Amino acid sequence: MFKAIKTITLSASLFAFSFTANATEIRTENPLQGNPNISVMVNSEAKALDVRLQHINREGYTLKLKDEQGNILAQETVKNQPSYAKRYRLNALQAGIYELTIQKSLETVVQKVALTTEGVQLLESKKIFTPVLYKKAKVLDINALQTKQGDMTVTIFSNEGRKMFSETHPNAVTLNKRYNLDKLPSGVYIVEIVTQDETHYDTIEL
Repeated sequence: MFKAIKTITLSASLFAFSFTANATEIRTENPLQGNPNISVMVNSEAKALDVRLQHINREGYTLKLKDEQGNILAQETVKNQPSYAKRYRLNALQAGIYELTIQKSLETVVQKVALTTEGVQLLESKKIFTPVLYKKAKVLDINALQTKQGDMTVTIFSNEGRKMFSETHPNAVTLNKRYNLDKLPSGVYIVEIVTQDETHYDTIEL
């Protein structure tokens, strides 16, 4: 069954703000997935995570910081700027694994971060692709792409969590499928798309 994702609001004065960092503050720098326009830097002593973006066009970037349960701790969209910098102070958070996602159009870079009593450490990063859903009347088109071949599963739940439909596409890299939903009653539904990279949820209304 799908999982509800919460957005948790933390104190902006303690948690995140724009910054101009000195080079001596930076402990670790990581151009994410080889993209020179996205970098993540760690100030372990301050338990801070610094993000820098370059050449931001009209599509922009959406940044999210999540905890291990997938709850969104901070979210922001940045557009039409030559550059942008953000510092996330993590010292008010409990020790654990956190996830920073930076999405541009259909592509999302995910950076895992370990927060300990000693400081902050960058873990593995990966690139994933966001599925595209287009609905007209009771027809739903889904386009999805994953980074490696494997099963892709589409499931539709009612707003109450009851499974209405499920279909698995084996050994797939891409999915381009039209679903006729005219047999479903009018209402709100949750679409779950499980790929080899992530599980994506979207809401549609029929």
